[in-house]
Amino acid sequence: MKKDILTVGNEHVGAVQSINKDLVTKALNMRCSSYLAHIKSKLLTETIFEIDNSKKDLCKINEKITNQRDTIAKQKLELEKAHKQLHKEIAERRKLETQLLHSQKMESLGTLAGGIAHEFNNILTFTQGYTELLMNKHIEGSDEWKLLKQIYAGGERAVNLVGQILMFSSFDPTQLKPVDLNTEVNEGLIMVKAGLPENVEIQSALLEGCAYIMADTSLIHQMILNLCINAYQAMKGNTGILKVNLDRLEKCPQDLCMENKSCFKLTVEDNGCGIPEEDQRRIFDPFFTTKGVGKGIGLGLAVVHGIVEKHQGKIIVESKINVGTTVTVFLPILATDGDQKPEELV
Repeated sequence: MKKDILTVGNEHVGAVQSINKDLVTKALNMRCSSYLAHIKSKLLTETIFEIDNSKKDLCKINEKITNQRDTIAKQKLELEKAHKQLHKEIAERRKLETQLLHSQKMESLGTLAGGIAHEFNNILTFTQGYTELLMNKHIEGSDEWKLLKQIYAGGERAVNLVGQILMFSSFDPTQLKPVDLNTEVNEGLIMVKAGLPENVEIQSALLEGCAYIMADTSLIHQMILNLCINAYQAMKGNTGILKVNLDRLEKCPQDLCMENKSCFKLTVEDNGCGIPEEDQRRIFDPFFTTKGVGKGIGLGLAVVHGIVEKHQGKIIVESKINVGTTVTVFLPILATDGDQKPEELV
């Protein structure tokens, strides 16, 4: 009986110990699990924190890279702008050098031609005078009188040629006075219309009101005549349209390098044969002409260029073969003080 009790007791103790062991094991497992979860949570938190810091560092790096790219882009734009400005300044300098060389060449030619023209003019004075005396000694309409008339007419053409040549060497600024460009252009066109055939139509559009400039009226008339005659000759006898327009510009084109902010723009346009591109750089040279022998002496545009320069203006020629030519003249507007009228400056 005692043995059975001991056996049962031992079994009971063994069972209790087994239960306790299981409980301890479970408790240890739970504690280990809790500790491991705590460690995992801590590691995860630290990892996330490090990742966040890395992201912030990456954002800062990206921001620096973006800023550097923006800086590089700005510097690139500034360099491109400076490069364009440099090219523009070089082009302007070359243009000014070309203009200076042309002016010096024109001045030298003017001095030389002026000296020769004065001497030639003296000879023509005697020739024309004696020819006129001889004409008076013959009956008008006789054969001798007709021959002398031809000599006198040839002399008159030579006198006109000398007059054009002298424009290169003589210019008196005291002859400048306030004139209405509208009026002078209109008077010039009246003279032009009288000498043009009916198959050439003149279309003019002038300004309303007065357009005052400081000018020599005779030179302005000569400029209009030369430009219109050149345009007519470019039509080679064909039916054509000659357009003459006068506009006011409140701001002159920058590439003209004119001191005045405002100017008048005179354009003479034809639908003639045009000027070859290789000849356009020489069209203002004295005695250069694209016309045939006996059809021109090459002083028309040269004289116009001289007149425009003497009036502190600029001239531009644009031309295309079989399309036509447009000559644009820019002349400075007469500046007045307050309510002062231009005619009061005379």
